[in-house]
Formats: sequence, structure tokens, C-alpha cells
Amino acid sequence: RHETNSFSNVVTTVDRFQDLNYEFGQELIAHNIGGVRTPLGGFIDEAAVLGIELAPTFYANATPSGHITPETLETLTANLVDNMWQQHTQAPLDAIALTLHGAGVSDLSDDIEGYLLQALRQRFGDAMPIGVTLDLHANVTGEMVEYSDVLVGVKCYPHVDMYESARVTMD
Repeated sequence: RHETNSFSNVVTTVDRFQDLNYEFGQELIAHNIGGVRTPLGGFIDEAAVLGIELAPTFYANATPSGHITPETLETLTANLVDNMWQQHTQAPLDAIALTLHGAGVSDLSDDIEGYLLQALRQRFGDAMPIGVTLDLHANVTGEMVEYSDVLVGVKCYPHVDMYESARVTMD
């Protein structure tokens, strides 16, 4: 998740993500379980209601700042796609649920969400359902629509419905 401010001269590196949220595997569950009103908390709680077993892989979030460096985007994409693929080879996944912002920009791609979704689609194929929650003011692109099956946007500002939007994505 990243909201890029294209006017900012503060470059976004992996360190900026590590300063806020940079979590792997069960850390995602541990920090968002039990009604935590985040998108990840919504995914976790809805999965429990539906009897879905989660296979948490990777989550990164940075404070709004300037363009994401190409190296950072490649690292984040590899962390997500490779960890997800590793999970899939151990116990096949039935679907992918992501919480993205929808306003991420890198010097490598003006549409980091589309870039990430395309990488997932290339690895997992067209049959894998991919659902995404997005921020209220996401820039929804043709690539995001093409490479996902469900896009659910937050409707409120302040974003008090992120949790509910994630739960809808799981349905």
C-alpha cells in the first residue's frame, strides 16, 4: 500500500515501508486479528465467518511520499509474488485477497497496482480469483481491472469503512 505524492522529493525506498509496515506470514494475523478495523482485520474476520483458511504472505505499507524507486517496487513485488507462490506450491490457494491503495507510482511504472496484479496474474494464471480493496481516491486503471476479478473501494472519508470493504472483497 502506498499513496504516492508525485510532487514530493522524498523518494520511497524499502526503508520507508520497513518504518511503517513490513510483515511476513503469521505476523499479519497476529497484528490484525480480533476485530482490528483495518483491511487485513476485515479479511481475517470474514475468513473466520466463512470458514476459510488463510495463508498470509506479505504486507507492506509506507507513509505517503514521493515516487517508489524501481528497486523497491521490484523487491515488494518479488516478496509478495514469490511468498504467495511458495504457499501455493505447499497447499494450493483458492483465491488471492489484497489490500492496495490505488495511487502508487514508481519510476518503473505509473501504475504499481496494475504492475503488481499483472505479476500475480502471470504467475498464477487467469483461473485464480483475485480480489482487491482500494482507497477512496484510487486511480483505477485498465490494468487493474484486467488483472483482477473484484475491486472494492472504500466509500467513506475518513476511511472508517476499510474493514467492511475488505470483508465484502472476501465474499
